[in-house]
Amino acid sequence: MAGNPLLSPDLFVGREAELRQLTALLQQGKSTLLIGGRRAGKTTLARQLSSDGLARRLVRTDAAGWDLTTEASALGALRSAVEHRPETTHQQATRSEIVRALDHLRPLALVIDEADRLLQARWGPGFYSFLRWLDDTHLRSDISILLVGGPVLVLFRDPHDKGSPPLNTAEVRYIEPLDVVAVAKLVEIVGGNAVDRVMDLAGGHAWLSTRLLAEVWDGQTLDEAEEIVSDRCLSTFSAWQQQLGTDGMAMIRRFPAAGLPRADIGKPPWSKYRRAARFARCIGVLRIDDGVLRRGPRIFFDWIAQHDLGDAARNIAISYASDD
Repeated sequence: MAGNPLLSPDLFVGREAELRQLTALLQQGKSTLLIGGRRAGKTTLARQLSSDGLARRLVRTDAAGWDLTTEASALGALRSAVEHRPETTHQQATRSEIVRALDHLRPLALVIDEADRLLQARWGPGFYSFLRWLDDTHLRSDISILLVGGPVLVLFRDPHDKGSPPLNTAEVRYIEPLDVVAVAKLVEIVGGNAVDRVMDLAGGHAWLSTRLLAEVWDGQTLDEAEEIVSDRCLSTFSAWQQQLGTDGMAMIRRFPAAGLPRADIGKPPWSKYRRAARFARCIGVLRIDDGVLRRGPRIFFDWIAQHDLGDAARNIAISYASDD
């Protein structure tokens, strides 16, 4: 019996243009940061990259599976990935060993998912410095690095390296919520014409949309699916809240129900929230619709309205995605 198609890891809709852009950048040797909130779809997008499309070797690794105790143990996991072996093959490695392994693969694209986890480690800034050296000096256009992570990744500045970002000249690409055309393709899988309702509940957020419709596929009504998914999203909503930070949560609480013309986010009093609005979009709690910045998932905004979040917001953005 076939499984639920809405839960398939191969499900991919609505990000074809973003995939083409990422592929073109990496093919040109241009390193990139792919930024998104928890469960926003950035890992799914990165998984669609292929060596055939890039016309260069592709190395994938996920820092969530690295031993972050020391830089040497993390480099061991990276060396295992570069050699296309299980991530535990090398318990440790040196930078010189990584350089030699990469030299054999040039030109290549190196994709590191959950790259913001490296900020947990004291040696993390030094590791980013090593990546910058590979990108800027040693391999140059023979390597293109894709770092995938949450908003905190784009905020990082190395205090010991002239305030350098994770990658000096990297392009920054932000995940956006799915548009109504993409959501309609998901709704087609379960039949019916509930596109407007799903857009209202999930706001184009990829994970919320697929989880709602997965429940419908399994026989639930949308009302029942809303209740089930709402109960399962508490930890995710808390992560979004932390990723938004103090400014982002202040903006969300003030955000008008009718939306805001996109141009107005650059004008007082909203201009002070411009970066927060950018992060809110890549997290998936705001979306652009016909030039208007609108609220995203009603499920999330209902949760905010029901909770006193005054002391819970943080200035530090995080992104620790589960395997789900």
